[in-house]
Amino acid sequence: MSDLRSDTKTQPTQEMRAAIAAAEVGDEQRREDPTVNRLEAMAAELLGQPEAVFVPTATMANEIALRVLGEPGDEVVAEQNSHIFISELGGPAVFAGLMTRQLRCVAGRFTPEQLRETVRPGDNTHTPATKIVSVENTHNASGGRVWTLDEVEAIAVTARDTASSDVYFTRNPSAASLSGTSRDCGTSPGHPRPALPKSTRAGPPGAACTQSSAIRRTLTQSEGERL
Repeated sequence: MSDLRSDTKTQPTQEMRAAIAAAEVGDEQRREDPTVNRLEAMAAELLGQPEAVFVPTATMANEIALRVLGEPGDEVVAEQNSHIFISELGGPAVFAGLMTRQLRCVAGRFTPEQLRETVRPGDNTHTPATKIVSVENTHNASGGRVWTLDEVEAIAVTARDTASSDVYFTRNPSAASLSGTSRDCGTSPGHPRPALPKSTRAGPPGAACTQSSAIRRTLTQSEGERL
């Protein structure tokens, strides 16, 4: 039986350990690590993005994206038990200087109506403007609940129409979770995203973030043997 409750709980097999030990390495800072470069290329292809960047943890990926999308004093809206609010030690405030606005929801998913009632345009004097709407898919604190593509598209359109906000999609990016989410949505990991307004972005432009557990998985998948 495979225990997929957490990517931090997963134990690598002997084949995974052997692949990691034998991986070709280099100076990653100079973009000379061939294994990382190929992993990023595979992730970008898998997710239908022009580029990808490897970071060690999902929290790091989230915080980088929030800092890129927001400016100090901007507001981020998300479900009240989303990972960026309850599991990252106040990262949106610490690293990006963001105000947070929490939505009480069922199964980790909020509706366009809830979003419409919550976002604020700001007044350039006293009230912060909602600039980021975070959609966590799958939703960790709700047992891995999945947003459907129709739900995501509705949120993206509402965010743009009501507050000219960027929409940031947070994911559990391990290979197992990504495959499961795609199956539940009836699509493939690289399936084109819903048609979003041009100013609506899913994280930093062209970025797809992976984490260490995804490396262990990718190195031992049959399609990943080219690494």
